[in-house]
Amino acid sequence: MSRTYPGEKDITPRKLPAKDRRLRIALVYPDSYFTGMSNLGVQAVWGLIRERTPYEADLFFFTPELGLHRHSADAQAHTRVSLRDYDLIAFSFPYEPLYANMLAALKAGGVGLRPSERIGAPIIVAGGYAVTANPMPIADFVDVAFIGEAEEAFPPFLDAVLAKLSALKSPQGMQARDELLKEWHGRAGFFCPNIGADVSVMRRAMVADLSQWDTVSRIVARNTVFANRMLMQTSRGCGAGCAFCLAGHITRPLRHLPTDEFMRRAHLADGVTDRIGIIAAAPTDHPHITDIARELAAAKFKPSFSSLKLAALTDELVRILIKGGQQTFTI
Repeated sequence: MSRTYPGEKDITPRKLPAKDRRLRIALVYPDSYFTGMSNLGVQAVWGLIRERTPYEADLFFFTPELGLHRHSADAQAHTRVSLRDYDLIAFSFPYEPLYANMLAALKAGGVGLRPSERIGAPIIVAGGYAVTANPMPIADFVDVAFIGEAEEAFPPFLDAVLAKLSALKSPQGMQARDELLKEWHGRAGFFCPNIGADVSVMRRAMVADLSQWDTVSRIVARNTVFANRMLMQTSRGCGAGCAFCLAGHITRPLRHLPTDEFMRRAHLADGVTDRIGIIAAAPTDHPHITDIARELAAAKFKPSFSSLKLAALTDELVRILIKGGQQTFTI
């Protein structure tokens, strides 16, 4: 079913390219709208497909209580409601407990759980922190476990799927799917467990220059965990490498967004919201984080941070955050 969500405001960083409707893509966040629209990763991938490829992606959410439902912006333009109508289904996993929801979502959408139950299409892709850390719990169910960062590596795969789409949807679809996956298995970002289960071939895809990719919210929503905030990334990776922290091990090396580029992106929120949520493994590791907070405050934005390092706190930074309305801090 389709649902409408009041209070959403759109942010599109760049002009959308002409669309090729032959490849039908579903992006599924296997949890609620409330948490999914506050997940910068799924919003960034949605934007990547819509803004950097000739394809469109319909955004879905799934919970056992509410079932499978599609984001309203897509419902206005499309009539497809079943996952079995799509050629490629991509799941985004921030953590492992959501793996079970993928199986329930596929079942609810009329899609076979195992590759042997699918003729060829749809191709099932899973990515996100949980998959990058350990794809094996879902190896029996996905065609591609995407390892790492999607921006540079994933769009060419969509082109390859489209080029083989007729064969994938034919009676020989399974053979065509295996041929496709054999071509991509072992490339940076692509682990295809149905082709080979040797994890030593896994190579993480990584973005070298964060300035080339707009890691910001595409929709600022009211009914979400981080309500009425545009989420932005200051850095990717972490230099600490704490033993208990996943991000410090699977997102290295540490890369920072230049201050001027960060502010350019912040102004995408002009007229939409004055609340900016700064997302990173350790936002205060950015060498110019106080300058960024100062410039945001001067532009009448109210910044908040996903977490703060105690050693990096200054009186000025704390004053800016308190003035912006942040009442609690994760140290």
